[in-house]
Amino acid sequence: MRICGGNKVKELAASMEISLQRGDMACSQVEGISENLVCDADLYGISDPAHYLNTFFEVEPDPIQAARTIFNTVKGGYACAVRKEGRTYLLKDPVGLKPLYYRRQNFASHNIEGGRPVLPGELVRLPGTICYRHMLEERFTDNPAEVLDILRKTTQQQTDKGSAVMFSGGIDSTLLAFLSDSFLISCGLQTSQDIANAREAASILGEELLEIVVSPHDIVEAIPQVCALLSEVTLLNVEIGLLLFFLCREYEGTLLISGQGADELFGGYFKYEKAFREGVHVHPVMRKDLENLYLGLERDCEVAEHFSKIIRYPYLGTDLVEAVLGVPTYRHFVPRRKEFLRKIAALAGIPKPLVSKSKKALQYGSGIHHIVRAHTSLLNALSQKYCQKKV
Repeated sequence: MRICGGNKVKELAASMEISLQRGDMACSQVEGISENLVCDADLYGISDPAHYLNTFFEVEPDPIQAARTIFNTVKGGYACAVRKEGRTYLLKDPVGLKPLYYRRQNFASHNIEGGRPVLPGELVRLPGTICYRHMLEERFTDNPAEVLDILRKTTQQQTDKGSAVMFSGGIDSTLLAFLSDSFLISCGLQTSQDIANAREAASILGEELLEIVVSPHDIVEAIPQVCALLSEVTLLNVEIGLLLFFLCREYEGTLLISGQGADELFGGYFKYEKAFREGVHVHPVMRKDLENLYLGLERDCEVAEHFSKIIRYPYLGTDLVEAVLGVPTYRHFVPRRKEFLRKIAALAGIPKPLVSKSKKALQYGSGIHHIVRAHTSLLNALSQKYCQKKV
């Protein structure tokens, strides 16, 4: 879904190819627009999210209290604008699964030139008053079984038999594959580590794997197309964007399942382990990265939206996030990185070779990074071309 509104709603809607409009608000899909509210939302099990979210504001006269209730009860990703007593309020889910920007009286689900993002859990009254910010709480737990139970429920809620897990053979995606009825899909160069790991892991799990094998030529040819989709053209965004581009283009279904968020929650990055070994209090670093994760999720949305795909993130369910934030930090690194997640995987029944498996980040494991880095002049030219591209 794409939404926009304000005193430039016609101009914004035209630039975003949005045809459904009510007053000064517009949405690309009928289920995302009601009399007083528009939303870009994926609420699990809710087929009419605009009317559903609007009921909270109809029942509760105070917009802040209505937003608090939504933040505490609604499951899924959402970014919405609501008209209340002649004022426009914007809000985004506490993790930041959906993009939303504003400038003065205008808003859009793609970046507006000179605009500011609505941050995860924020309620903003236009033209720019931050009325409330909902922060995720840390609920102490030291029990892998408790977190496994939450992850199992979250995964089952977000997946179905027609969904596909973006599968690299690493512990993050393996656990999601094991807990769901989704099939597996992998992408990379023929000789890449991710393709090899995914084949091995799928074989151990006894699952079929759809392989999307790309060539260096495919990658170079797609770079301009991906840059055209992105609000911010950076090396990382292009590399991850390329991977999603190929997955979304070749995948015939609608729903993709991502392991995004597992590294930030369970200490998956080398920099976390290094800091921990050096005696640094690493928990604030991990939490800060989690709070900034919405920037990467916006990139994912931009690519997926182009292909009319939906990406869901079981590791970023609010119940799971709040539980894992309360896990003692040392449990993630003693005796090895991602130790707490490995204990969860072992409890789930994942075969031991997959529990101990380590892997590279997607852009490296897929082989895409090296191809893109070899064409930095092309990337720099495209970055200059699209750096002013705003709706």
